[in-house]
Parts: sequence; C-alpha cells; structure tokens
Amino acid sequence: MSLLEVKHLSFAYDKKPILSDISFQISQGESFGIIGPNGSGKTTLIGAMSGFLTHVEGEVLLQGKAIAKYRKKELARLIAVVEQVGTPSISFTVEEVVAMGRYPWLKSFEQTSEKDIKLIHEALTTLDIWEKRYQPVNTLSGGERQLVSLARAMVQEPKVLILDEPTTYLDIGHQIMVMQHVRKWQRDKGLTVIMVLHDLNLAAQNCDRLLLLNHGKIQTLGTVAEVIDEKILEDVYQTKPIMIEHPVKKVPQILLLSL
Repeated sequence: MSLLEVKHLSFAYDKKPILSDISFQISQGESFGIIGPNGSGKTTLIGAMSGFLTHVEGEVLLQGKAIAKYRKKELARLIAVVEQVGTPSISFTVEEVVAMGRYPWLKSFEQTSEKDIKLIHEALTTLDIWEKRYQPVNTLSGGERQLVSLARAMVQEPKVLILDEPTTYLDIGHQIMVMQHVRKWQRDKGLTVIMVLHDLNLAAQNCDRLLLLNHGKIQTLGTVAEVIDEKILEDVYQTKPIMIEHPVKKVPQILLLSL
C-alpha cells in the first residue's frame, strides 16, 4: 500500500479550473518531485496533499485514511510543510520559531523536555543558524528565514516532508546544503519527501520520481530519465533545452541557450 495516494483530484477557483483529475501514488521513503511551468497548479496540488486546501473534488489518502479525517494535531505529527515564502517576518526569535515545531508532540501547557531542546539544538546547528538563535526572525534575510522554516520542520519529526520551492532566496551554497540535509534526513529517518521545484537540474539530482504538471493536468509521471526529456520539456516550456548528462550523478541536466 502506498503511503500517500491522490485520487481524481480536481480544484477550481472562481470557476476557473486549477487542477483536473490528478491521480498518483507516493511510496514511503520516496523523494518525489513536482515540476511544471508557472501557473501549472503545483502549489495548489501540495496544498491539497497537505490538508491545507479544502473543498476539492476527489480524495487524498494518507496511510489509507482520507486526509480530511485527521485531526489537526494528528496530521501535524505526520506531515510538515515548508512553504515557498518561508517563515513570515515576525518578532519571535529564531529559537522560538523552531521550537514551535514541537507543538504536535506537547500536551496543553507542557514545557519543552530535554529531548525537545536536543532536537532544536541539532536542527539549528545542522542548518548553520545556531549563532542566530536569539535573533528576531524579522531581522533575517529571506534565505535565512527559509532555513528557519526547514529547522522548524525538522524538529516536528514528520513522516512526510512537503517542500514548496525550498531553495527560494538561497544562494547556490545554501541550495546544495539544504538538499544534502534533506536527502540525509530522508535516508536516516525513512522520511518521504515531496518537493515542488522550479530548478529542473536540482530536481533531477535529488528526486527518485518526477511529476510534470502542465495547465493543471499531469503531462507525464515517471523516473527522472523519463520526465527530463528534451521533446517533453520543449513542448511544455516552449523552449529548446540542450541536454547533457551529469558527470557524477549520471542524470539528465539542462543547459539553456539565450539568443
């Protein structure tokens, strides 16, 4: 049985179709990438998959149970979401925001335990933001707030991590760092990772399978080699990519020619 299953999912906003009859399954421990042009429905899809978006047609099943039937705190123990905008610019400190990730595991008015404190320390250290732990989040850059969001998700100890453009605002060094930590976290914890990515090269290097959306429909779904295909990408993105093979990872990579 799949860990997460999307069955005939459709959604419209003001009578305008955003998603049309989307169906697929994701296995436990898989790294699943969702790609597609702007406006293809990627963020809407993960909103439905995470339980944030309601009033959709079709069904999303998590561990065989309709996601709409989970209690909020119960669902938060299973799914963590890092949104595209990262942590909002608020006056809480970095450490306070990351500690919020422990909420699903705490009883009412319960104080953080030694385990909670250890998890928070590990997340802040791993993502190289320990020295900023007392700094208000509203004084951080967009990229730093993105790291805070990821740290909060890490301490949440989910079974499924959903990332909406996790490398937004990050320089190339931090992009690679985040991807490496997500992959290590996935291997160590048996985590299932679902990522929306615009960077097709990062998607090819870090995902087991890819779903390509176009105009709210599934254009293709399969392995990296099946989806990162010159003809498919040319049709969907209306540009002619130059395809090469990554010299180390042996996956397709894309070069763009600006005329």
